[in-house]
Parts: sequence; C-alpha cells; structure tokens
Amino acid sequence: MPGRRSRRSHARDRGWPLALQLLITLGTTTFADTPSHHLFGNGFLLDAVTIEWFFDHAIDRAERTDWRFAPLLADDPFRRTLAEDRPTMTTPTLLPTRADFRYFDRLRVRWAEVDMQKIVFNGHYLMYFDTAIAGYWRALAMPYHDTMESLAGDMFVRKATVEYEGSARYDDLCEVGVRCTRIGKTSALFTLALFRGDTRLVWGELVYVFADPATQTSRPVPGALREVLEGFEAGQPMLDCRTGTWAALGRDAGPLRQNVFEAEQGVPMAMGGDASDNEAVHVVAYNRFGVPVGTGRLLVEAGEGGGQAGRVGRVAVRAELRGSGLGATVMRALAGAARARGDRELVLSAQSSALRFYERLGYTPAGAPFEEAGRMHQTMRLVL
Repeated sequence: MPGRRSRRSHARDRGWPLALQLLITLGTTTFADTPSHHLFGNGFLLDAVTIEWFFDHAIDRAERTDWRFAPLLADDPFRRTLAEDRPTMTTPTLLPTRADFRYFDRLRVRWAEVDMQKIVFNGHYLMYFDTAIAGYWRALAMPYHDTMESLAGDMFVRKATVEYEGSARYDDLCEVGVRCTRIGKTSALFTLALFRGDTRLVWGELVYVFADPATQTSRPVPGALREVLEGFEAGQPMLDCRTGTWAALGRDAGPLRQNVFEAEQGVPMAMGGDASDNEAVHVVAYNRFGVPVGTGRLLVEAGEGGGQAGRVGRVAVRAELRGSGLGATVMRALAGAARARGDRELVLSAQSSALRFYERLGYTPAGAPFEEAGRMHQTMRLVL
C-alpha cells in the first residue's frame, strides 16, 4: 500500500482493491463462534466461510479437539497457557545487549563447570540463568518464598530456550543480565544473556507460569507482582526508607531485629526494643509489597574532637536480601538523618563479619577489637 499513512488503516476502509490478504496466526480453536470471528469474520477476502473451508481441508473434524491443534481445549492448564498467553510467549527479534538490562548477576566460572572441551558444559548455562533469576528477585527487595506464599501461588518454569553464540571458559568473570520482557495473563517472559565483558556468549528466554503450588493450576499474575516487575523495569526504586520515632516505626523494626539478632545469630539479650529506642531516630526500609526488610537506629553521643556524633546501631537486614544493596540503602538513610541534625561524624560497633561492608561505605577502624554479646566487634568511624 503506498504512502506512510496507509499503514494506520485498512485498505478495505480506504476503498482500495485487494489482490491478496494473508493471515498468519497461532491456532487456538477451530470453532467459529468466538468474538473475534464475529468481529472480523466478514468484509475481508479472508472471511469466515473461507476459514471454515481451510479447516475442512486441513484437518478432520474428529481431530479438531486435539490439544496440539487447539490448545484452548486442553485439559492440562499448562498446555492451555500456550494459547491464553500467546502474546507473552512471542519473543523479541532483536538480540539482547547490555543496555537492555537493569539487573546483572556476576559469576566466575568454576573448574567443575568446564567439560572435556575446556569450555562450560552447555547445561550449566541454565543453572547460571536460574541463579541470576534468584538474584533478580533480591534486586526487587522481594523475599521470594514469603512473597509467593502471601500471593497464594508460585512461579513455575513453562518453557526454556538457550541460544549459544560463544563459550565461557574456566575462571572467566561473567555477568548474566535479567529482564522481565513481557507479562501475560498467567505467565511472565524473562530474557537473559550472559556476557564476558561486552561480548554476549549465550542468551535465552524463560517463561514462568504463576500457578497454585498444590495443583499447579495456572492463575492470573497478581496485580501487586505485576506492578513490582513493571516498576523495576521502568527504573523505579524498590525500597521506601522511612525515618521516624520508635512510636511510629517500632512495630516493624522490633520483630525484624529479633529475627536477625536473636533467632538467627543467637544474641543472648533482648533486641526487640530497649530504653534507648525512645530517644533514637529510626529507619525502616519497606519493599513494594509494604513488608519491612531492613532497619537501623541512630543515637546521639559526644564526638572525639568535640561536637555531636551519631551512634549507629541495631542495623538488621532480612537474610534472603543480603548482598542486594539493601543494607547500604539503610546506612545512607541513617547518614542523611545524622547530617540533617548536625552530627559531625558517625560511630558504630561492627561485627567482625561485617567489617568489609562498612569499609566499603567509607568507615575506618578505631581502636582494638573487643568482644560483645559473644561476638568480636570493631569500633568504626565515618566523618560526615
């Protein structure tokens, strides 16, 4: 059809003669009483009568209920998903580049993953993809199992495809990009690509179906989960850091501290709340589902060289989300509150296992290590 504008309207509507009309579509059912048949079955060269003639000559009527020909008629809900979510399962034609991904999961190839050809065995790339998907959920500040339980469902892999363009080798430092490309009624399509530097070695797609864990019956993707996935890919923040008093935030901060310090670490003292909490400034980080996932508090003390210092303490992050940047977000919020009230420096007592975390944030050790609550600690300071 000539002219650029003609692409936005049917030739039939513009009065132009048609020599050929071709329809290529994924077959889902052969019955001619669907809404699309009523809406588009007449007025075209390829009308309802012609389509019926095609079906009569393509397949016997007795075989039209076979799910392989008409997936919507399948008894198996996972087979029906192929028809219900066919726009979701349409793959992009452009190959993924690094610029397509907001999230990357870093890995180093291990000796056990290399085969006799001295390259990564092909099946391990799906393991890399699955590991990266787990990191993607953490980037969404989403404790996976608890979140899925609250949504009354779970994500099951329906389809996996892998395209091999190159090979990773032992000790290669690689990154796997993950992107939620499209969300259908009951499924979500994830595009993944493994890069060594800027070179794409392998890429693929995973189709996940949201379903009942007990029956594996597909269910619509919950609106809350859809909003989080779409929000992350749109560049929106996944955390809401709130600063306030113990009266305002203690209900959420207390249980989180108890789970981390008492239940997980076995600290022999009550960590859910003490007298100092009423005097402190508190920070609680919430994910997009409104669940508290990280916390910390800020007290006041005298600084080393005079002036006011902030004492950081009770920093706790849910175990499933550590390593995702959540702890650093809480620490930045505490530092912001300290600057706002005029603190000159920040002081904290770091567990020995967390020293590198605080060093990356700019804190430096001060004095000798000491034992507290059965664990070794180190005083650390940060000049504001």
